[in-house]
Amino acid sequence: MALTPIIRFDSTDAIIGWTTVNDDIMGGSSSGKLKFANNQLIFQGSLNTRGGGFASVRTKPKCLNLASHTGIAFNVRGDGRCYKFRLTTDQTNVSYSATFSTLSAQWITVELPFSQFLATWRGRRVSASPMDPAEIRSIGFLIADQTDGAFLLEVDWISAY
Repeated sequence: MALTPIIRFDSTDAIIGWTTVNDDIMGGSSSGKLKFANNQLIFQGSLNTRGGGFASVRTKPKCLNLASHTGIAFNVRGDGRCYKFRLTTDQTNVSYSATFSTLSAQWITVELPFSQFLATWRGRRVSASPMDPAEIRSIGFLIADQTDGAFLLEVDWISAY
């Protein structure tokens, strides 16, 4: 499988444009933070399921032009919890997500075909047209596994295949 790098976290350009969105936007008290160290994106914090129960990091919108690809691959080291990889397009109020599991303190490469991504709005499945990889504008990670407590996800690189 040939990989086309989308983001490697070894340059200033790669780390500009990432932002956090947590459940505090709707009254929750989860905390997700984003930092960059050792050429990696580090997404960490604490999930609180009372009042929301999610934390996320994502890129600001830009054209990624993934029309000639069939999926996303990334290298992560997690904490044994389940996360979602999210894609957004120009469709308003809809995002597409696929769930993946991590192994505690072990690096793994995750491959997610675009066909596995489900349309969602505010975490709920919705009926929407299939995702068009040519329209992907933003990528990100989200945790909403209904488990209170600390989380940690380290990301080494993100590519398309």
